[in-house]
Amino acid sequence: MKFSFGFLFVLAVLCSLFGAISADVCESKNPKAAAQACSMRCRAKNFDEGKCVNNKCECIKSEGSK
Repeated sequence: MKFSFGFLFVLAVLCSLFGAISADVCESKNPKAAAQACSMRCRAKNFDEGKCVNNKCECIKSEGSK
C-alpha cells in the first residue's frame, strides 16, 4: 500500500512540474531571457525562430524552409 501511495505522490509532483515548465515563457520579468526561451522552444518544435508578441510565444517558419 505504501508503494502505491508513494508512486502516486511522485506522479503528481512530476505532473505539476511539467505544467510549470510548459507555462508561457513570455510572461517573465526579464524580456531578454523570455525571448531566448521562446526562441529555444520554437526551435525544439522545428520552427526557424520564435518571438514574444503580447506575452505570447509565436513560432515562425521562414519562407524558404520546408
